Amino acid sequence: MGDQILKRIQSLARNHCAAFTGTDGCRYEPNGQSRCQWFREDPHALPFIEAGDMRCLEFERAVLPIDPELESRYFNREENTATCERCSTPIVKTSNRTKYCGECREIRRKQGAADRARRRYWAAKT
Repeated sequence: MGDQILKRIQSLARNHCAAFTGTDGCRYEPNGQSRCQWFREDPHALPFIEAGDMRCLEFERAVLPIDPELESRYFNREENTATCERCSTPIVKTSNRTKYCGECREIRRKQGAADRARRRYWAAKT
């Protein structure tokens, strides 16, 4: 894991993780340590963090989805990344049909429903 990715992860943990305490600590005490694993600098922990063996499931489940690009790099899913066709934000493709981010998907769904209703209305008039 590169330094740039680690800095982005630390920023997300600091700003968005509910378990993060103000002194680089974690309320859950992962691996028996009171310090958040993303801020540990002891020589025993670094190889495990770099290898991806030490993971924080709370962070992965609740915080990491905030940044889809970082999430794909974190899980090494570069091939599953794309950009939203409507707003060009990076998204993680969950299927081969994924085209839009969450917000644009909802907008597109409403547009499609309106189009279908319009076609149904005009078909009934003729």
